[in-house]
This record gives sequence, structure tokens and C-alpha cells, in this order.
Amino acid sequence: MLFPFPYYRDAVQLPGPLPDQVEIEQATRTLPKSSDYGGRLVVIRDKYVVKYGPLVTENEGYALLFIENQLKTAAPRLYAMYRHRDTLYIVMEYISSISLRDGVAFAHGGK
Repeated sequence: MLFPFPYYRDAVQLPGPLPDQVEIEQATRTLPKSSDYGGRLVVIRDKYVVKYGPLVTENEGYALLFIENQLKTAAPRLYAMYRHRDTLYIVMEYISSISLRDGVAFAHGGK
């Protein structure tokens, strides 16, 4: 299964207009990183998560498309993947949830 690069999901399948470069780079709400890829993970309008940085690769975006199309397993939907000034941007669905750390604390009475 081949997907084009850059990748943009059809506008009718988006929760709203894609964020532009200014909105992404000025975003103040960030998510914790699970590894050091030299980039940022930001939330835009509670609709999108954008991951970008020098060590982000297309494989992550293609993995999200594979999961959606072949495995039918819960995962964020890929909305766009493109390069801007030699940096890869992956725009995906924001799924609000409780972090594992917060969930464990809640299950143990907030301790």
C-alpha cells in the first residue's frame, strides 16, 4: 500500500482547518515526549497534535496510516505529513485522555 508524500487527508475528513506554520510554531500547549527526537509535540485547538523535529521520520506517519487501513486498531488518525524548511511535520488527531501516571494515581486514591 503506497501513500503519497506529502500527505494531506481530504478536507471533508478533517475536524477543522489544518493549523498553519505560525500556529504550530507559536503553540504553547505541549505534550510530554517519550523519547528525545529533538523536536516538539504540540496540541492545536484541542483537535490536532503536531509532532515535528529533525529526527521525526515519515515512517511514523506511514505507520499510523497502516494501522488505520489494515489493523483497524485504535490510534490517532494522520491528517497531514509534510516537510517545511527540512523539518518533517506530522499532524494527527488529538485524543483527550488521562495519562498513565494520572490514571494510576486516580486508581490508588490520588496517591
